[in-house]
Amino acid sequence: MLDIFSEIKQYGVSSLATQYGYTLDKTGFGPCPACKATHRHTKSHDPRLACLVVQAGQGWVCLQCGAKGDSVDFLARTLNQGIRPTNPEGWRAVLSRWQAGGATRPLPTPRKPQDGAARGLPDRPPFKAMMEFWNLCSQVPDDRSAEWLKAKYPSYLISELIETGCARWIPKKQERPVWFPWQYPTMVMLAFDQHGLVQSMHGRICADLKPGIPKSRFPLGYSASGLVLGNKSAVSWLRGKMPVPAVVIAEGLTSTLACTMALRKGNRWRWAVLGYTSGSHSAIREMPWSKEDVYIFTDSDKTGEEYSERIASSLPPGINVRRCKL
Repeated sequence: MLDIFSEIKQYGVSSLATQYGYTLDKTGFGPCPACKATHRHTKSHDPRLACLVVQAGQGWVCLQCGAKGDSVDFLARTLNQGIRPTNPEGWRAVLSRWQAGGATRPLPTPRKPQDGAARGLPDRPPFKAMMEFWNLCSQVPDDRSAEWLKAKYPSYLISELIETGCARWIPKKQERPVWFPWQYPTMVMLAFDQHGLVQSMHGRICADLKPGIPKSRFPLGYSASGLVLGNKSAVSWLRGKMPVPAVVIAEGLTSTLACTMALRKGNRWRWAVLGYTSGSHSAIREMPWSKEDVYIFTDSDKTGEEYSERIASSLPPGINVRRCKL
């Protein structure tokens, strides 16, 4: 029997919107399940509907209030007066109404806003601008980056790194958005929420830096809470498109790439690899876990030990966890 989350993810956002009486056009729908706006920029009488359907029909975003999610999030808001549940118990309580044909169950008290919202930071960088920038990035590293990568990964070919499809490189003369942190040759990966939807971008300088200088960052001024990096199998798993035999959780961008390349070479391409950062534990807690084996790869230093403990504590009971030190 399918888990309730996987079952709902088989339906596209447009299909659910039709079922629940929303108005649809070629690109989106209205009203927004969160803010209830029927159209964009209502003060200007914009005729376009408030929400876009994105991520190949699996996601949605409101251009009036900024709310976004996948088909599960859409349905949860629709059944819960526009409110997005904030923990696994809340999600299951709301979505049980869908399975039970309208039955209601009480929701737990929502948790307080975390991280970026609590500090007054915007939630995520502008999606359209970020994806335009991502599409301008090269799938092939420049000479300087390639030289650094060969030293970093002596056991792998550059072609093997490119084949993972996880990372891209910013061309030297490419103009950077104001929210992107560096002007150096940089490797970038997309960052995803627990539903496998693109939410941000993570950069890593392809150079050896002096101690104390940050090697990797998220966009400046935006929250990185609840986000993970991921290879293609991880994203498909999060979106409910395929099961995976095991999940590898690695520390940071470079370890995510290293684990992905190692698994590909070992013919374990269906293993999901997630990249953990300091704000990832809340996303890990809400992922669609069932009976996957989990391998935690973190550094042997103090930070790595702390990350490993946080990851293990975020996993549900019954998950087989193995700690592997890099």
